[in-house]
Amino acid sequence: MRYIASAFGSAGDFLPTLAVARALARDGHEVSFVTNPFHEHTVRAAGLDYRAAGEHVHLYRMIAADPGLLTSPRVVQVMAEDLARPHFAVTYQLVSQMLRAERVDAVIGSNLAFGLHWAAIARGVPSVMIAATPLHWLTRHAPVQFLDFELPASLLPTVMGATRSIGIALLDHALRSVARTAGATTIDPSYSAVEAKVALHAGMWPALMRPPSRGDLPNMRACGFVRAGHLGTSAPDLSPDLDAFLAAGEPPVVIALGSIFSLSSDALVADAADACADLGRRCVLVGPAPRERALPEGTCVVPYATYHELFPRAAAIVTHGGAGTTGEALKSGRPAVVLPLAFDQFGISWQVERLGAGVRVPKRGRSREGIASALSRALTDEAVATRASHIAAELRAEPDGADLTARLITELR
Repeated sequence: MRYIASAFGSAGDFLPTLAVARALARDGHEVSFVTNPFHEHTVRAAGLDYRAAGEHVHLYRMIAADPGLLTSPRVVQVMAEDLARPHFAVTYQLVSQMLRAERVDAVIGSNLAFGLHWAAIARGVPSVMIAATPLHWLTRHAPVQFLDFELPASLLPTVMGATRSIGIALLDHALRSVARTAGATTIDPSYSAVEAKVALHAGMWPALMRPPSRGDLPNMRACGFVRAGHLGTSAPDLSPDLDAFLAAGEPPVVIALGSIFSLSSDALVADAADACADLGRRCVLVGPAPRERALPEGTCVVPYATYHELFPRAAAIVTHGGAGTTGEALKSGRPAVVLPLAFDQFGISWQVERLGAGVRVPKRGRSREGIASALSRALTDEAVATRASHIAAELRAEPDGADLTARLITELR
């Protein structure tokens, strides 16, 4: 069968769709991947046909040059105007051309790949939407905590419903503007319309994280976590230096804030490393070393490590609550300390706490001492350790989310 896939963004945004596309190609299907040149090497390394969409945008350099961007009010405007608008338009135009020129059985894109979905809907081609986080399925019928602070349970459905309605209204206004610019004028380009029209809306998380709800659309299916970290590097095995560090003492704490937030969280990373030292623990920092802050003795810094190789060898995992990182943390069976910074990370941190597999540290008022206290609990509380181990066993028994999603795609008619 013949498929077109598309995604763009951080590793957590991009790799789940790439993993699904790779699973389809591994099963003998033909897949072209449309994305920004920023991801060209990763797409080609996965063995897929690469199609360039737009001018090269180096996300990591952009964030590293402006570390405060991700937590600034400016981030919404930058993401909408500098990233989303041009990417949606060029993707719509390129995919439209491809669909006119050849037979395609379905398209597969992240839930931010609107240009791809618009083109497929306009041509009557089945479309599959990939959602990386359960917070993308916010409804009043499945209320979960999603802010940095806890809302009263009695208010949660109302607040969540209102938040979803307002958020989608704002998003729909922006999407209609972009669609007009791109020439997508024959369809309803709104999020609600696209979400309802896709043949499959695959959630890359298990029902454990977000059970089905009576408010869900019929096309929604929780497919399980995707193992995709090895697709982001040409060296998926742990480096010899890291392997030697792990073998040289007791299991360390691993600090992993994802591909984007690790570039803009110097103070938090340094506080987490110092908290480890306060507890007499070695640590591994995945990502760049903090600027203008010395790290304590016993800290190993690696620019990248494949999480499913590293996390099981940790004593505990300190993470920001990103969907991919959290999924690997839960599958590792090690207790997690979640330090949310923005977006869906707040909601995911609450889910980890609800499951009993880790400790959430709110952003407001967070300190080195607070991180050390949470880390101490994660390292010593037998109930947390037992729960983390049980959840990991349950998740490992499930099929990989990419494999299940690929099978469901091939069954579309």
